[in-house]
Amino acid sequence: GNACFAAQCPNLKLKELQVESTDEEVIWRLKGTELRCRPPHFEVKGSNEGVSYDLKVTATAPTAWFVGDFDNLATAHIACFDQLTVSEGVIRKGRKTYPISRGYGTHEHPIVGSSPWLDVYSQPMHWIIGGGEELQFFTFKASHSPGGYGRVMVEGKFVSYDTGVTLTVLEEWRDPRSLITIPSKWHINMFSPQGILDVTGAA
Repeated sequence: GNACFAAQCPNLKLKELQVESTDEEVIWRLKGTELRCRPPHFEVKGSNEGVSYDLKVTATAPTAWFVGDFDNLATAHIACFDQLTVSEGVIRKGRKTYPISRGYGTHEHPIVGSSPWLDVYSQPMHWIIGGGEELQFFTFKASHSPGGYGRVMVEGKFVSYDTGVTLTVLEEWRDPRSLITIPSKWHINMFSPQGILDVTGAA
C-alpha cells in the first residue's frame, strides 16, 4: 500500500512528502494524494494522471507478522505484516465512474534490509487475493522460488501455510500499452494438516 505508492514515484523528493502524526492517526501527502492511517481504518484521496480516487479501507482481521515485527528490525533486517481488508469508495477517469463496494484486499507493509529475503523480493512475484464474506485468502509466491506463503481466514479463524503452496499460471495477458505480461488465469493449491485450499481464478 503506502510503501508501494512511494516506490512507484521515481522522481520522489523527500521535501515533497508531508507527514502529520498524532496519537490517533498519521497522514501522508504527496503529489496530490493523501493517505490517512487510523487503524483499523485507512483512507486514500486525491488524483494522479487524470484519475481521481476516494477510497476507505477497513481491516477485517488481526495483523499477521509473517516474517517478523518492526521491534526486531535492527537485528533481523526484515519485517512485514499483512492484514485482510475490505474497501468502499469511488474511482473516476474522465466521464467514467467506478464505484467500489465490498472490495476485498490486503494491506501489506514490508521492509527488507540485509536478508536472504532480498533474493526473493528481487524476483517477479505473485500476490493473489480472493474470497468474499465467508472466506478470504492471500497467497504470496516468487515466480522462481519453490516455496510460498499463504493465509486463509474462514469462520473468523486463520489457517497459515508456510509450506505446501503451489501457484500455476494457466493463461497470461500482455498489456498493449506497457508491454508487461501478467497472469490472467491461475490455479492455487495450499495444503496443511489444518485444511486445503484449491482454487482456480481469472481476472
